[in-house]
Amino acid sequence: MPVNTVLEKSNGVVVGAELTCSLREENKAHRESYSADWHSVSLKTQPQDRQTMNMNDDSRRETLSRQWQARPLKQICPSGVFRVGTVERG
Repeated sequence: MPVNTVLEKSNGVVVGAELTCSLREENKAHRESYSADWHSVSLKTQPQDRQTMNMNDDSRRETLSRQWQARPLKQICPSGVFRVGTVERG
């Protein structure tokens, strides 16, 4: 069962991926054959502006600031599972 993976990159960042499978069976004794091709997983991300988080702790006089780039992530499987999330880097 061959498995193929395709990665799509833009500026060194993965923006998409696909996982496909192929299955082939042959029974020469009964003159039967079966073949199937399907997409197991499809992932896509979209660029988004940077996000910033600021936290202040007055009791300790501390300030925390964090900035990161988040990319919305969409995953679709043939079983009907649909996942949504973010890929973060920062």
